[in-house]
Amino acid sequence: MSDCLSFWVIQDREKTSCLNYRALQWVNEGSGQLPLRVDLKQYVRQQIGIVNWLENGCSSYRLDAVEIDRQLQEGDAALYLDGLDEVFDSPTRQTVLQEIVALSSRYSRASIVVTSRVLGYEPDTLRNAGFSQATLEELSGSQVREFLRRWHLVAESNEQERDRLRYRLQTAIRDSRPIQELAGNPLLLTMMAILNRTQPLPRNRVGLYRLGSRMCPRQEQEAGVLASPDQHKHRAAKVL
Repeated sequence: MSDCLSFWVIQDREKTSCLNYRALQWVNEGSGQLPLRVDLKQYVRQQIGIVNWLENGCSSYRLDAVEIDRQLQEGDAALYLDGLDEVFDSPTRQTVLQEIVALSSRYSRASIVVTSRVLGYEPDTLRNAGFSQATLEELSGSQVREFLRRWHLVAESNEQERDRLRYRLQTAIRDSRPIQELAGNPLLLTMMAILNRTQPLPRNRVGLYRLGSRMCPRQEQEAGVLASPDQHKHRAAKVL
């Protein structure tokens, strides 16, 4: 039986963030199984077999299929199959599920992770193939506070300003039930922290979403809020 894990999650972006972080760990540590992430929504546009797709269908990789096959068989690589729920056509999704089952049988020494929201997740097929199941939970109150402590350490160099911003954001989360309910989502919590750098947060969901929709990466880059890709890699390792 392979070292398989089937993630099914409710939150929109957390499942992908989890896989990206696992890949980032491999980059920083230089050890463990080589992470091979497959966006299933992209894969089904050219359904030629996942290993062949990594060689011929995905411009980001262009890896050697024979070498991928060898590493997976020896347990030196891991398959991260992201977004099963985003394969909207039911017959196509069933075909992908059968491909995943076949992969777990062929690559019994490789880790295989499948992510999906609850909607679109069909547990029986993967469970019968030996996959375990886990759910990504929202952040607890203590985890929210720790995340904000680390985020501000990375984002703000001035200690006095760092403490002021963190206190203002924590106060907004504490005093507003709607904002508090959103803070458990790491993506939304990060958005709050970015917005809080320039103004106090609204105390309602509509106001927060309105501000968030206006965030422009180019403007934030010019303002020094967002870092370059290399800086993001370095910062993400610290925050997460």
